[in-house]
Amino acid sequence: MMNRQRLVLFEITTIILICLCVVFMVFNVHWIIKNSGKSVLDINETNKKIVEDMLKESKYYNEINNYSEVNKIQYWLDFNDYQFTLYYNNGTEKQIYDDGLDNLREYIQKKGIDKGGLQLKYGLGVLFLTLFLNSIRKNISNKIEYMDKQEERDNNE
Repeated sequence: MMNRQRLVLFEITTIILICLCVVFMVFNVHWIIKNSGKSVLDINETNKKIVEDMLKESKYYNEINNYSEVNKIQYWLDFNDYQFTLYYNNGTEKQIYDDGLDNLREYIQKKGIDKGGLQLKYGLGVLFLTLFLNSIRKNISNKIEYMDKQEERDNNE
């Protein structure tokens, strides 16, 4: 009887986890849509000079305050305009709209992380986790059902 209680508790736990996965997948669609087309590049010592040289080609370069404090840059196509967002260490952001920065756009897309694609990968991972948890839940449910039938047979004899 104790074994059955543990199986029921484990089945309830898997059902709760499956529900959480489904909720995540529903909300993840929002994040996929919101982040589609956005690429982010973390600025480090190896690429700092390369990105700064590409930014110098922009007519808005003089408006960039304290480039040494930039820790990441994001590219996004905003209504046919290239939008670059510079994220500073202190939490501030600076946006530049410049269609002449093709080299920087290509560099960010090549070396950076596609945020929408990353969210899509998370969603697929959770989908496979949900399917795996559901197969475990079915197996446990079958064991509980078998135990119930076995107990019913024992009681009838």
